[in-house]
Amino acid sequence: MSSLQSLRQLILADNKLTILPEWIGQLTLLTKLNISKNNFTLLPDSIGNLKQLTQLYLGSNQLIELPDSIGEFTHLTYFSIYKNQLTQLPESIGKLTELTELNISNNELTCLPESIGSLKSLNYLNISKNQLTTFPESIGNLTYLWHLNASENNLTILPESIGQLKRLKGLDLSKNKLTVLPNLPGMLKGLKKLDLSDNQLTELPAWLGKQKRLTDLDVSGNPLSVAMQQQLKTWLPKCKITF
Repeated sequence: MSSLQSLRQLILADNKLTILPEWIGQLTLLTKLNISKNNFTLLPDSIGNLKQLTQLYLGSNQLIELPDSIGEFTHLTYFSIYKNQLTQLPESIGKLTELTELNISNNELTCLPESIGSLKSLNYLNISKNQLTTFPESIGNLTYLWHLNASENNLTILPESIGQLKRLKGLDLSKNKLTVLPNLPGMLKGLKKLDLSDNQLTELPAWLGKQKRLTDLDVSGNPLSVAMQQQLKTWLPKCKITF
């Protein structure tokens, strides 16, 4: 297979493969590689030679780390790494500056690298079902982000820089450990859907009442007072609110 120098797409998904051979790096014209739903635990460094990749599917494996050489995928626009055993991401991920969609859900990440803020073309980010306790300040640099799913983590606090995501339309923070939201007056004005369900919020900030484009708000599973619930109805009379 290493002699297939003109190969553009390689799909090996849904098998029982455990090792990706070093020769994979010789298929330098590949634009799409799908090795999802196998039993890979590691990737060879030579995978970084696939510099023409635009789509990379690594989901549903047993990967414990990613090689630094993934930073060579400078043309990558879609990257799926869901359902693995990653505890961290290499800083080199910040070199994927053309990336528009990134799915790293269902791993064991406890933090995100600061370099993630360099992914300025990103418009979809799914980091749900990890063990994150907060975001790096650099997340505010993702100004083209329109959807962020951070549900089912251990988030206790959010950085104020999240307010810089001016194009954000959907934000899912459900099933975390948030006790307070940051002060974000005049920010996140494009927000349409906000899920804060199953946290530990007792109060909500006044800026939330100024989100005039908000159509769906879920605050169920929080110990909000009756007065706070009434205040929300007053702030957002046209919004569908789930208590």
